[in-house]
Amino acid sequence: MSFIANANTPVQIGERLYTFVATKLAAYQEARTRKAVYEQVKGQLSRMSDRDLADIGTNRLLIDDVAREAAGGSVER
Repeated sequence: MSFIANANTPVQIGERLYTFVATKLAAYQEARTRKAVYEQVKGQLSRMSDRDLADIGTNRLLIDDVAREAAGGSVER
């Protein structure tokens, strides 16, 4: 007697859908966290004087780059 299993049973589709949604939600939350860090660092550096920025080894032109690095890489603007 042979048994043929349907690869797309409702349970498997539900599990795959749950995994897909959970993965996308985790990626979205991570992106929001990185964006928040980026905005916070950018705001703090923007409020600093040119002298203070020079003391920490940067300047106004590099604020975006420093904030992006602090956020862990690429951040969509």
